Amino acid sequence: MLENWKFSESCEISHDFGSGYPSDPKCKKWLATLHEPVFGYSDILRFSWATSKQKLEEISDAVPVVFRADLDDDDALEQQKGMTQFLQKKRKRFGYFEKRNIRTKNRLEE
Repeated sequence: MLENWKFSESCEISHDFGSGYPSDPKCKKWLATLHEPVFGYSDILRFSWATSKQKLEEISDAVPVVFRADLDDDDALEQQKGMTQFLQKKRKRFGYFEKRNIRTKNRLEE
């Protein structure tokens, strides 16, 4: 699929990027030699990929940029984490209440 990839950049970029996994030595070498101070990497690279984010932070001459979409993604992730708390298993009640079958009520009944 990527064999015939046409880079949007005008310079020559190596197609020898290996499997794309962070543990792949070819991929590591490709990432280390490809960075560009303003745009980071070629458009073939997924910028949301943790490895690319980490590499961009390590590059000393990279210009720091924060995109609103990234902040929105982080907010959505935090909100999702908050929602999962409601779906978690309820904590076990104290034995005293369990033995006596005592439950909480939200309103008083007459």
